[in-house]
Amino acid sequence: PLLLGNEESGDRSWQGAVSNLQIADYAISEKEVDRVFKGGIADSLIAFYPLTSVTSLADQTQQQPDLSWHSTRPAATLETGVRLNSKHWLRSRAPVTNLSRRLADTSQFTLGLIVTTASLDQTGPARIVTLSASLFQRNLTVGQDGSDLIIRLRTPATGNNGAKPELAVPNIFTDTQPHHLVIVYDGSTLNVYIDSVDRSEEHT
Repeated sequence: PLLLGNEESGDRSWQGAVSNLQIADYAISEKEVDRVFKGGIADSLIAFYPLTSVTSLADQTQQQPDLSWHSTRPAATLETGVRLNSKHWLRSRAPVTNLSRRLADTSQFTLGLIVTTASLDQTGPARIVTLSASLFQRNLTVGQDGSDLIIRLRTPATGNNGAKPELAVPNIFTDTQPHHLVIVYDGSTLNVYIDSVDRSEEHT
């Protein structure tokens, strides 16, 4: 399943807010990244969850299952998106088989989202977005470990958990303000853009 704010096991919760989750099955260009930062969306998305309210949880591309609240639904939406914590987190209503297959076929992806952490001390890493079956079997995870953004991506080199090694991008969560992230993987190089095309980290 696709999960936001926790792991399937329920013991890797993240506290914060998420909005504007976009996923494409190709590595978008820097020009497209700039357009996303200016309020647009990438071309040919295979998933788009705006998350503008606690009840608007449908994929706008109509290719992936809707999300649903795993436990109780929060009372209201924050200005920065839907609130996620150990009591309120999201899970796709069915496995995102189509999404996983498309990413496997291309060996590329782009993931964009706006995140606002509620705590600078979260570890684990605390799961912001994860495409995983368990604590030790995943395709992709984006999380927080202190001030670091953690990315676990399953490849032949990193193993079933995508953690050997995992990628740490330092000094992302140094405040509780919204940050717009765009993560682009072209099959060999992973670029993480933070708030603009001018601030990025490249990892091969």
